[in-house]
Amino acid sequence: MAELTARDVRLLLADLKLSPTMRHEVFRTLSSALKAAVREGHLEHNPCQGIPAPRKSDFEARTLTTEQAQRLIEVAWDTRMGPLLTVALATGMRSGELFALQWHDIDMSGGKITVSKSVKWLPKGQHEVGPPKTRSGKRTVWIDGPAVRALTIQRQRVARMELQADAWADLDLVFPAVDGSYWIPQGRFVTHFRRLLSQADCPQIRFHDLRHTAGLFLTRSVGIVVTSRMLGHSTPAITTSLYGHAQPEDFANAARAMGDLLTAHP
Repeated sequence: MAELTARDVRLLLADLKLSPTMRHEVFRTLSSALKAAVREGHLEHNPCQGIPAPRKSDFEARTLTTEQAQRLIEVAWDTRMGPLLTVALATGMRSGELFALQWHDIDMSGGKITVSKSVKWLPKGQHEVGPPKTRSGKRTVWIDGPAVRALTIQRQRVARMELQADAWADLDLVFPAVDGSYWIPQGRFVTHFRRLLSQADCPQIRFHDLRHTAGLFLTRSVGIVVTSRMLGHSTPAITTSLYGHAQPEDFANAARAMGDLLTAHP
């Protein structure tokens, strides 16, 4: 450790096959550890001092406008993906959280979803179910209107799927595959999703970008703190960094609001 130099740190960062954001996190963790080593007398100085931290990549999620989201729900409503896309846009839940949902997690009369687990897909079609991505990921998400109606329809569809299946994995999943097991958002799933986007005249976003779309809508309607709790972020600062930026329509709305405020009415 005593032989570690600033040049070694620079070479390490240059050799990392990671995104700019991940290189930034590696540097920050290394610098913190070496700072502790100096404090405890294992090193005379921190080799990371004087080295500029790698810049994070700017977050540029592709999101839908309000009109595009409405069109997508309308086009998808009568398809197998309709309820899933509606709930995704209404809640901003992560894909792993959505596909791990079980019916006992949903209180239809109370309009609440309890998020307590997430499914992670592994190589060769395997999966692993565990807690959400962050500690704050365990949360209650409130639903209303289209999301409740979509889940009511989904309950009926799943019951029919179970009756028609030759073999059914009785996992009580809200959004199961045709055999009752975990639905994998790859292959045909992606193809169908992209087809619905085209039919709704929407940009070809990723399924995960529905979460970002919901996050943007939420910040405009209920603010950063509530949005942070709804999305399961560990701190509101994360929500601010992702969705705290203004969009062109925000400026237009602000101009209209100020115009109404300053217009003298007889």
